[in-house]
Amino acid sequence: MVGEIPPVTEIEAGDDRAWFACHLQRRFRARPGAGGWWLVRRRGAVLLRTFSSTALALADRDKAIAPAWFAAAYPDEFFERAKRKGRKALAIGGRR
Repeated sequence: MVGEIPPVTEIEAGDDRAWFACHLQRRFRARPGAGGWWLVRRRGAVLLRTFSSTALALADRDKAIAPAWFAAAYPDEFFERAKRKGRKALAIGGRR
């Protein structure tokens, strides 16, 4: 499934919404999906999802998930740039 992102079901979307409603301080989430991991970024009321088929071993913390989200969302960029974008997203916090 190279380059193809599996569809998000309504149940999964509802689960993401409920999870972020219970974890107001969090901005990123990683959850298993068929063949990889869904990486979810909360930006205001919008949930931005990307999929990673790599075998991730992420700590359940924003600091660990943020760079993985940017690396999966922008695969043509170097991972160092993804890490910087992840740190910047965490530093901005709830200001946006």
